[in-house]
Formats: sequence, C-alpha cells, structure tokens
Amino acid sequence: MKRLNRIIRIATTLTMGVLATYGTAFAQAGSNALTNARGSRIVGVWDVTVDLYNCDTGDYISSFPAMHKFELGGTGQVVPGNSPAVPVHMMVWEYLGGNSYSSVFKFFRYNPGGQLIGTTVLTNEVWVSEDGAEYHGSGISELYDLNGNRVFVAGCPSVSGTRFTAAP
Repeated sequence: MKRLNRIIRIATTLTMGVLATYGTAFAQAGSNALTNARGSRIVGVWDVTVDLYNCDTGDYISSFPAMHKFELGGTGQVVPGNSPAVPVHMMVWEYLGGNSYSSVFKFFRYNPGGQLIGTTVLTNEVWVSEDGAEYHGSGISELYDLNGNRVFVAGCPSVSGTRFTAAP
C-alpha cells in the first residue's frame, strides 16, 4: 500500500510539472504580439495607394499604387507600382497595440549608370480598420548614402490600403 501511495504521489507530481510547463509555454506563445489574433490582423496582401507630400510645406508631390505584403513574424515586401526601375522593398513591421502597427521599408538606390549610391528607408505608422479590411497611415521617406548617412528627406507618404482578396 505504501508503495502504491508513493507511485501515485510521484505520478501526480510529474503530471503537475508537465501541466505547469505546457501552461507556461502556451501562455508565452499566446502573448507574442506577432502571433496573437489582434497583433496579426495586418498579415496578408494589400492594394495600396501612396500619396507623397513635401514634409516641410505639405505640398502634394505624386501618387502611385503599390502592393504591401505583411507576413507572420514581422517581415514583408512592398512592390511599388510607380516605375519598373524601382526595386522591391524589404520590410519589417511590429504591432504597437490596438489597431496600430509600425513598418520600415528599405530598398537600394542606383544612379542612371547602374552604380549603387545608397538606400531609401520609409518609416510608417498604420492603423487597421476594426473589420480588418482597410488600413491608413503616414510616415517619412529618407535617403541614405552608402555610409548610412542621411542625405535627404524625399517626402512624407500617406498610405491607404484595402485587403487584396480572391474575390473580383
């Protein structure tokens, strides 16, 4: 009988330890902002309109279409629709809370002869609608030389997007 009680105590202790370990692991996984339901609402492909403004004067510069792809894990790509010469932008993003996200895009810049001259970095904050079908945001576009020195502020983009779906 003593042996049976000892086996039951050991089994109970092991079971409690396993449950505590799994409970902690699930709680940690669920608290990751990039994998929880609210934090990953931006994940997907978006049809976007970019309106570019002069940051100092607010004067309109131009508009162009783009596609933004936000992936789980905080990465993504941007395909600009303004010129075939503008390369795909690489992106990182993070969930800020509520319906807010920040994103940073980066792409290489070349002179007309094809020589690498620096990078362009776009930093945006966007807000996803409550139904998750649209987003809007604004930011700044900065040009850097090959040494990472900021050379110029190219403009302040205003973005608006709708979720790209299989429906026509």
